[in-house]
Amino acid sequence: MSTENFTDPQSFTEELAASITGVGLVWAQTSDGVIGKDGDMPWHLPEDLKHFTRLTTGHPVIMGRKTWLSFPDKYRPLPGRTNIVITRQKSWADTPEAEGAVVVPSLDDALLESQFVDGGETVWILGGGEVFRQSTELANVAVVTTIDVKADGDTFAPELGPGWEATASVPPDGWLTGANGTRYRFTKWSRTEGLEHAEETGNLVRPGLHAAAPPSAALRNRGADDDPGRQQDRRSHRAGGGHAGLHLRCVLCAPRAESSGAGAVGPKLALTAAAWGGHPIAAGLLLP
Repeated sequence: MSTENFTDPQSFTEELAASITGVGLVWAQTSDGVIGKDGDMPWHLPEDLKHFTRLTTGHPVIMGRKTWLSFPDKYRPLPGRTNIVITRQKSWADTPEAEGAVVVPSLDDALLESQFVDGGETVWILGGGEVFRQSTELANVAVVTTIDVKADGDTFAPELGPGWEATASVPPDGWLTGANGTRYRFTKWSRTEGLEHAEETGNLVRPGLHAAAPPSAALRNRGADDDPGRQQDRRSHRAGGGHAGLHLRCVLCAPRAESSGAGAVGPKLALTAAAWGGHPIAAGLLLP
């Protein structure tokens, strides 16, 4: 295993925040893989909350409705981030619970929305379980906090599979100890096996995303970006105008960077284009 060694957790988090681009998963779990119980985390670790805030601030975050509701009211929406919430409940966007969120019906729509907001070169997936399941095959990095506690749970961490490798951790061995005595560690996992090879070997299964059909219209809510020009861009793309109707480039339509030279893929989500090597959501991720 190729592992970069860090000893200071704050320096580790700063390095991750400065270097990660693409689609990232971020979660905290027990050593047994529990990430939640009854919509809450069965532990309290301020150091992890600080780490999470530094990592995700300035970038769009995507989550399911239950994960959104698990945050205390005073922290919704998470400040300094475009909060994109996925739900199949069509009327939920008009409820007070949705105040401050960009509400969409699918992961396809959430990823599309993430490319129209600041910081979209890095997109963080926050959960819950079903959103993680759909996102695991799309992401190129995962940042995991492992907490040395035993806890019952009803939601468990996603399985990354053999195409992933732990590439950095703090501490390199053993545990850090929080101010309240809780032991923990941070680990960065990177995709080392592209989607094409994974499909050949059967290690990954493509999620249920439909490339041929444009995403459904996103449900807009207060607190979202309501710039008329950007709304028109979305409508044009979804109405069938495709990429020609927008002065934008789909990262998955662009040639792979490693085979076509510099400049083949723009600044947003370039790593995912190289990692996927396929076209799972052709109507989705956009670049200037």
